[in-house]
Amino acid sequence: MIKKIDEENKVSFALSVAVILALGVLTFTIKGNVSANTTVSKYQVGNVVRIANNAWCETNGYTLTNRHNWYGTVVSKTPKNYSHSSWEYHIKYPNGQNSVHVAEQDLTNIPNAKYAVGSVARITTNAWSETNGYTLRNRHNWVGTIVSTKPKAYSTSAWEYDIKYPNGVHSVHVADQDLTNIPASRFTVGQTVKINSNAWSETNGYSLVNHRNWVGTVVSATPKAYSNSAWQYYIRYSNGQHNDYVAEQDLSASSSNATTNTSVAKQPTYFSQLDSRWSGVRFRHTTIGTDGCVPTSLAMVLKGSYGLNVDPVSVSQKMAPMSSWYAGASGQDLVKTAKAYGRSVEEISDKNRAIAVLKSGVPLIMYVNVGIGHAVAVYGYNNGQVNTYDPYNWKFYGAVSSFDALWNNPSVDYNMDWDAGRPVFAIR
Repeated sequence: MIKKIDEENKVSFALSVAVILALGVLTFTIKGNVSANTTVSKYQVGNVVRIANNAWCETNGYTLTNRHNWYGTVVSKTPKNYSHSSWEYHIKYPNGQNSVHVAEQDLTNIPNAKYAVGSVARITTNAWSETNGYTLRNRHNWVGTIVSTKPKAYSTSAWEYDIKYPNGVHSVHVADQDLTNIPASRFTVGQTVKINSNAWSETNGYSLVNHRNWVGTVVSATPKAYSNSAWQYYIRYSNGQHNDYVAEQDLSASSSNATTNTSVAKQPTYFSQLDSRWSGVRFRHTTIGTDGCVPTSLAMVLKGSYGLNVDPVSVSQKMAPMSSWYAGASGQDLVKTAKAYGRSVEEISDKNRAIAVLKSGVPLIMYVNVGIGHAVAVYGYNNGQVNTYDPYNWKFYGAVSSFDALWNNPSVDYNMDWDAGRPVFAIR
């Protein structure tokens, strides 16, 4: 009898241990699953994101290779262990299409906004409508000031802007793609100018009536959307007086400065990025020899055309901190660096305008497609031919090239090279 009870106790004990072990395994499993899926998601509903350019497929196997760099809005998120991801997302694109199961590893942040609050920008000539459907066709070439920026996936844009015009009117939902940089200033520092005979007031309201036809010198130029102007100037007169906020529309070149106005830049000095003196010098995360075509092209222009004491090393060192790219330099990087050297930059999206600028003696830097984006300096224009300064030892273009061939072959790296508009830049 005692032996039977002992056997029953042993069975009971064994069952208890089994239950405890099972519960422990169950608890561990539950905790393991919760832990795996409680990793904080990188993106939230409503965020604007971009499909990575190495994305392969959704977690359900649908391809993503045809949607590289597409912008979209996060509609929902769901815990999902897949490859290196703990979350998957439903992404809706501006064209109405969807990718419903995108792993976190296949998403990336959108680029920074092209324009910052306070920037002066211009509505493009092909703008159709705001992101909310309001027409922009009656506001082509209007110049305004950025009041606010907001992420918004729309067509090929990841941002929208509230633009305030000098007349007080707003366009509240303008997509990135429908804005362009303002034209370069008509007048440069040191130039002699005259207050127009119909000038009324400065941009801050101070009267110009008593200074009509006065001749003065440009001390500084600042972007400012005002009436029909995109620039305002600080003008100092020979008697010591000055007007600090003169709109461009209220100035004209003084006849006493005619010789200065017709002066043009000299031809660039040729530099090769493959020159052993600097080809191995670090530029961003690579070298000038492999990815330094932009600073080398700018060095050619600054040195030869404008007499600055620079070379590819000094220009790349000034440019590097202005870039957020791993290698190479974008359109905005070029613009920022040229301005840091005291030059003005005009982004050119019209072929006839580019030809006119070249004929005037101003050099261009153009980003072209050679399998990858590549920068060259261009100078002069004669019967369709231009002098070409290809920093890669003239491998891709000879010393003289067809301008049509250059213009019709722009870089196709739209995210990087086109971030300041069509990648054709006049450097003055």
